[in-house]
Amino acid sequence: MLDDIQELPDTELGNIATTGSVSGPIEGLLREHEQPRDVVVGESVEYATGERTTTVEPDGESHTYLIATDDRVLVVLGEQPSDCEIEFELRSVSRAAVNSGLLNTTLVVEQGEKSLRLSPTHGDAEGIAEYITVMSEAYSDVEDAIASAEEMTEELESKVRESGTIGYLRLQIQSELSDARQSVTREKVHTDRLLERVEAADKELNRRYTDAWINRINDTMGRAETALEQNEYTAFCEAYVEAVDALASLRDVLADLNAPPREVADEVTEKANEVDQLAETYVESIRNAHEHATESDDPEETANAWLETFRRVTAARKADWGTEVDSIDFPFSKIEPIAEATVNALERHAETLQTAGERALDTDTAEARSYFEQAVARIRRAQEITETHPVGDSSTFDRRLEELQEKVEVTEWEWGMD
Repeated sequence: MLDDIQELPDTELGNIATTGSVSGPIEGLLREHEQPRDVVVGESVEYATGERTTTVEPDGESHTYLIATDDRVLVVLGEQPSDCEIEFELRSVSRAAVNSGLLNTTLVVEQGEKSLRLSPTHGDAEGIAEYITVMSEAYSDVEDAIASAEEMTEELESKVRESGTIGYLRLQIQSELSDARQSVTREKVHTDRLLERVEAADKELNRRYTDAWINRINDTMGRAETALEQNEYTAFCEAYVEAVDALASLRDVLADLNAPPREVADEVTEKANEVDQLAETYVESIRNAHEHATESDDPEETANAWLETFRRVTAARKADWGTEVDSIDFPFSKIEPIAEATVNALERHAETLQTAGERALDTDTAEARSYFEQAVARIRRAQEITETHPVGDSSTFDRRLEELQEKVEVTEWEWGMD
């Protein structure tokens, strides 16, 4: 395109003949990394904006230059080679064409309601029009693809955040960027900047996607920690399992990336350690409760420890918790022995409470009633466990409850007589 630049009528702009060797006044007109690609010369340019048209021309014998770079269309006057009179961004050019008449040829470049019209005296009008058209289409394709990919990424972030179904959304984003790459690697697209724009967008959107999963992990871990502090074991286990699944999804995302950022990989490792620590803390609490349940001689402590073990293990099973913590030596799968031991411990404690209540009947009916009511609560809890686990017949507890309820009613009657 620029091979015949030395045949132009003057060199007022300096050397623009070789890409990468720009010198002279033209150098000050260009942005960082911007390169001139083609140029035509005329006497003047007609510049139209809406209903107004003006003629831009130099004084004296200087010429008017229309330069196409890999980023813009510039109009420069030879008498002021360091100043740009008019500029159109290639991405916003809507049309570039050559109108041929009997007496002259006119290059037309349009940007919405604005337009440039120049009748070249030197340079290839057809060639520069084709270049501007190809480049503006490439810019448009890239920007449209990136805008579409960004819009879908927002939807993707929302689905990750709200545990929605991602489906083919991720593949659609990658398809948009792939189409953009194809647009800018065509033979007639003379710039690497558009490809760099696509790669930068790809990197940014990948980071947003990984950040969405990291935020999801942080959110679920926060919920898990809060639930554990409040002894809400079911909520904890559900949040923990969700965090594990999110971590696995994030690892899959990183595996699909050609070169995931090191800081992201380090952050994933950190989150994995935090998730494992949550598991170890919970498993350790089960182990401690189980150990206390099997070693305690106190009926109340034994019942409480077995009940604590049962609640924690049941919560984990309901959440479909599958752990890889090496230190665990208490399998979640063995819920029936735990349920049976818990029922037996609750029954023994109920018997202890009933005995204490009977001893207190002659001296303090209020205290006796308290013992009987606690025994009722223990038996009811044992009955609830047998209704959900194959460790006995829940109907066998009905008679115990009737007996204890009668004792409660007796204490209420005797208390009323006092």
